[in-house]
Order: sequence, then C-alpha cells, then structure tokens
Amino acid sequence: MLIKCPCNNCSGHLEFEAHQAGVSVSCPHCGLDTMLFIPNAPPVSSPSPMLIKCPCNNCSGHLEFDSRRAGVTVPCPHCGLDTVLFVPGAPPVGSPRVTTKYDSRPPATESIFNLPEIKDESFRSIKVRSSDGENYYTVNLIDYTCTCPSFLGVHSTAPSRDVGRLCKHICQSLNRREILPLLSPICRAMVQEGFGIYTGRFDRDKNGNPIYITGVNSSGWLNVFAPKRRDGKTYYRFGYKADEGRWAYGARPQIDEEILNPKRKVASPTSTSAGLGWRFLGGTVAVIGRVILFAAQAVVGVFLAFLAGLLASGTKGRRRKRWF
Repeated sequence: MLIKCPCNNCSGHLEFEAHQAGVSVSCPHCGLDTMLFIPNAPPVSSPSPMLIKCPCNNCSGHLEFDSRRAGVTVPCPHCGLDTVLFVPGAPPVGSPRVTTKYDSRPPATESIFNLPEIKDESFRSIKVRSSDGENYYTVNLIDYTCTCPSFLGVHSTAPSRDVGRLCKHICQSLNRREILPLLSPICRAMVQEGFGIYTGRFDRDKNGNPIYITGVNSSGWLNVFAPKRRDGKTYYRFGYKADEGRWAYGARPQIDEEILNPKRKVASPTSTSAGLGWRFLGGTVAVIGRVILFAAQAVVGVFLAFLAGLLASGTKGRRRKRWF
C-alpha cells in the first residue's frame, strides 16, 4: 500500500510502501535525510541497531553505518564525494517516488542553506595565502570572517552564517574532510567551486528543487547553483551573463530565465507603436530633406552654368574688337 508523508526538513511530499515506514532516506527535493513515517499513526518500532560496513562507491574506503540507513546518500569521510550506503549482497532500499508538484513556499533556509555552526576553537584563526602568494589572510570559521579585501568590501555585509559570506579564502578553509560532511549539498557545491559568491537569493527550479542565484559581479556574470537532473542530489555552478542573456559553455539549469531578472519589464504595445510612429516620421523628414537638398544643388548648378556662359560670350566679343 502506498503512503504519503512530508519531508522532516522541507515539507516536500514523498510516496513509499507501507513496509518502508521507519526507514531514513535522502529527500529528492532538498537532498537531506528524512524519516519515512505513516501520518496519524504511532511511530514504527525500530529494531536494535546493527552496524554494517560497505565500501565507498568512489574511493572504496569503508564506511560503518546503521543497517536502517541503507539506501541513504552521504558524503564519504575519506574522499568527500557522495556515496550510497548499502548492505553488501543485498539490494539497496528503493527511493521514494515524487508524486506532487512543489509549491511556491520559501525553502527552509535554516537547515538547508545556512553554513554550519562550528565551535572548534582550532578553526578560529586559519592562515590562508593569497592567490599571488605575496600576502596571508586570517580566516575565522567560528564567525565566518576573513581579512582579505574582497570579504571586507563585499561579503562582510551578509548575515551571520549566510552563504553570502563565502569569499574564496573561507571556501578554501571549509574545503576539508572534517567539515565537508557538515555542509548541505548546495553549500558544498559553493565551497568546492572555491571562487566565493556574491550575496544573492534563493529560488526553485522547474522541478521544485531549491536553488541559489548569486548577485552580479563586476564583470556582469552571476552564478546559479542548481542540480542538473530532476532528482539530482549533487549541485553544480552555472554561469550566466546577465547583460547578454547567455549561459557559459551553453550549459544551463532547468529554470525559467525570468527568475534571473524579476524586475525586468517588457515594453508595452503602446510604447512600441509610438516608437514605430516616431521612426516613420523621422524617415519621412529625412527623405524630404534629401529632395530639397538635391533641388537646391540643381538650381545652383544651372545658375553657375548661366554665369559661365555670359562670361564666355563677353570674352569673345572683346577679342573681335581687337582684330578690327
């Protein structure tokens, strides 16, 4: 029997078989772990945990996990890439099907998009070398600050733990094995890109997945962090040239481009007609002016020819008088 329940993080609906109640799976909407449950029913009694080992799908490093988490996608603690937990010799737990279209409610920014709260004092002062190798900047991952000019001029105005505070040096400091598992998929993509971002806003793609649209940088580019596929768990960076309306390398996410320029207005039919009328009037005036100029040139040419004829006839008369 198929049952529907909301995600514990983003409230997106998931459909699953009744016998899967109590299983922890990765939500196809937000990518975070959620527990499948039967609404208005007592919680499913969970069996005693049994630890199982399985190899990573990428680096073959072993992961130890609770058998009830089979089928969940997690970051590998060895290589940092996403891997699916599975029971060796047994089929993986089936993923729930998405049956309802996402609504327009804002995503749960606190659990999905904010940077993690780090309390380890060893991360309060991290020295990071500049790109040219001539300077060192101090990164504080407790408060998410950096002493570089880019952070002080652009990123420092973003709220605490907001992804807008990610300059490239903070990204470099976060991109380490012990911190990457703490990041949500979309924050992990921003950190691993390593360029830093301009403060922007959150939205959703055509499939209801939460996305992040950065601000426009000094070169006229903005970035969209979004999954490539409908049920994708991994986020990618898509570059968009705002003033030219083109995507970098032709790669684009599954979004409507109108959300990139929400304040842009389309010219009304009245203004378009008025513009055409003015252009027609200007063309008519230009044609009339050319006709008048041509006529004036013709009149001046005839007058000059007449004067030249009079001068020529007078010269001939004086020459005849001299011979007589």
